[in-house]
Amino acid sequence: MLLFDPWSIQAQDLPKSLFSRATEWLLIAALVLLVARFGLACVPRTRLHLLVAAFAAAAVASAVFAADGYVALYGARERHLGLTFIVDMLILYAAVAIAFRTDADWRVLGVAAAAAGLVAVGYAGMQYTGLDPVRWADDPRLRPYSTFGNPDMFGHFLSVLFAIGLALAVFSPGAARSRPRLAGAALVAIGVVVAGVIATRATFIGMSAALVAAGAVYVGLRGLDRRTAHR
Repeated sequence: MLLFDPWSIQAQDLPKSLFSRATEWLLIAALVLLVARFGLACVPRTRLHLLVAAFAAAAVASAVFAADGYVALYGARERHLGLTFIVDMLILYAAVAIAFRTDADWRVLGVAAAAAGLVAVGYAGMQYTGLDPVRWADDPRLRPYSTFGNPDMFGHFLSVLFAIGLALAVFSPGAARSRPRLAGAALVAIGVVVAGVIATRATFIGMSAALVAAGAVYVGLRGLDRRTAHR
């Protein structure tokens, strides 16, 4: 998320892709060792795997019928975001699904992701105020793009940050002013404010989808009657 190389031709996507491909092999080795030691029982059983499998199948079908086979498989030479990138993300998904089991595990991941997100938002603030020490070809003061290189991609990240914050604010156990709920509310507020600055439609759609999903999950978990509707 935070990697970029201001001295290269492709400063944003390529460094992230190269780092991801490098760590991919370490994850593969760890997964092979786990399966060899514990078998497939180490993989948690969840219907979320079906959604991921459907997405992977759609990506494979798209690559099979693509006009340019090389780009479909590997992506553009300066970005490397083709089907091999999807495989990379599937490996990361499997590693997270297996490694993160307890609430404490997910808290570690959540804190790390939130910290990286705040750094990205802070860097976007530097760009917006003209304090960025790096001189980019595209002036980021009008629509900051942080470490993502594109306002639309940054907006997508903000919608994810908003969804995580919303989940924390709504579903965290404890009182309304517990730390997880307050942290979630802060992430929601930050996401909304920064999204208003970069002004991308995809961000609005992503945040709207997060609100709908949160409402559906809330109703599914607690039901919707007169008593729960006023909580």
